[in-house]
Amino acid sequence: MSPGIINAWIILYAALFGFGFVVMKHLVAFLDVRVIVLFRVLITFVFLVPFAWKKWPNVRIQKSHVVRLVLGAFSGVVLCQSLFVYGLGKTSASHASVIFGLIPILTLFYAKLFRAEKVLLRRVFGFLISLIGIAYLMEVEKFSWGSSTHVGDLIIFINANGVAFYLVVVRPLSRYYSSLWVTACMFFMGLICIIPFSVNPLLIQAWSSLPLSAWLSLLYVTLGATLSTYLLGVWLLRFTSSSHVSQSVYLQTLLAIGAAAWFLGEPLSNRLFISTVLVFLGLAVSQDVLWKSFRRKPKAAL
Repeated sequence: MSPGIINAWIILYAALFGFGFVVMKHLVAFLDVRVIVLFRVLITFVFLVPFAWKKWPNVRIQKSHVVRLVLGAFSGVVLCQSLFVYGLGKTSASHASVIFGLIPILTLFYAKLFRAEKVLLRRVFGFLISLIGIAYLMEVEKFSWGSSTHVGDLIIFINANGVAFYLVVVRPLSRYYSSLWVTACMFFMGLICIIPFSVNPLLIQAWSSLPLSAWLSLLYVTLGATLSTYLLGVWLLRFTSSSHVSQSVYLQTLLAIGAAAWFLGEPLSNRLFISTVLVFLGLAVSQDVLWKSFRRKPKAAL
C-alpha cells in the first residue's frame, strides 16, 4: 500500500476518534452513563466474537498471562470506558481531547515505570512539557471540587492514565495471542463486570422519548468511535508502524476542538490554545519528531 493511501486511512482513523468526543458529549445529555458504556462494550464484543471464536480452540493461555488479561479488562474496559463517558459529561469535549492527547507519552511513562523501555532524557523532558500543558488546562492553581469542569478534567486525566497502563500491560500478550482474541476476551470479562450496574438504568430509560440525534449518536459511538477505530487501528499496523499511527493524535485533537466549537459552541480560549501547543510540543520531543532532522546525514557534495 502506498504511503499516500496509508496516510488517508490514518486521517480517517483520527477523524473517527476526534468527532467521537463531540458526539459522545451530545449523547450523555440523553442517556445514563452506564447505559452508554454497556452498549459500547456489548456491541464491540458481539462483533469481535466471530473473529475470536475461530482462534479459541487453538489458544492455550499461560497462567502468568491471566493476571495481565484481568488487569487489561479492568483498566482498559471497565475503568476506561466508564471514566471516559462520566468525565466527558462533566467537562468539555475540547478539554477531553487535549488531555487524551497525552496518552502516547503516558504510555512511554508506564513503559519506563515497568522497565519495558529504556529511559531517555528527552522523553522525560517531553513528558514534563506535556504535563505542564495539562496542568495549565486543568487550572490546578485554582482547582475546586465544586467545579464540574475541574472534576471532569481530573476524571479524564485518570482515564488517560488507565488507557496508557492498559496498553503497557497488554502489549506483551501480542507476542503469544491474536490481538482480536485478546480484545474479545477482555471485553467479555469487562462485560460481566458492567452488566450488574447497567441493567436497572437500561430498564428505566425512556427509550421512546429519545430524539433521532441521540439514536444516531449512540450508533456512532458504538460502531464508529469504538469498534471501527479498533479494527482500523489493528489493520493499519499491518502496513505501518505504531509510532506512525500514533501521530494521528495531533489531527484527532485539532478535529475535536474544531468540531466542539462548531457544533457545541465551546469557546476557543487562550488557555486551551496554550495547553494544546504544550501537549503537542511534549509529544514531538518524546516521539523524536523534532530530532529526526538532526540525525540525517549531510548529502555528499557533487
